[in-house]
Amino acid sequence: MYVKVSGYPTGDIGFVTDLLDLLQSAFPNDRLLYASNWPVIDMYADFDSHLSILLDRFAGNDDFFINNARSAYHIVERKKP
Repeated sequence: MYVKVSGYPTGDIGFVTDLLDLLQSAFPNDRLLYASNWPVIDMYADFDSHLSILLDRFAGNDDFFINNARSAYHIVERKKP
């Protein structure tokens, strides 16, 4: 099971912090993955704020931003010619 971290409202940073704390305590790092939820997110939150919060929280975490999605969706990295 994987958890896509996306789609939360960004207006209440306390709520966002609590949500991310809960997700990180409930699921191992190799089960959380980034999802932008764009363009739907523009209906109730600001995409730039959404991304900025996650970049701050998961800075340098290639598992969250890249590797976990590859694993969840069985994406094989193409070899360069």
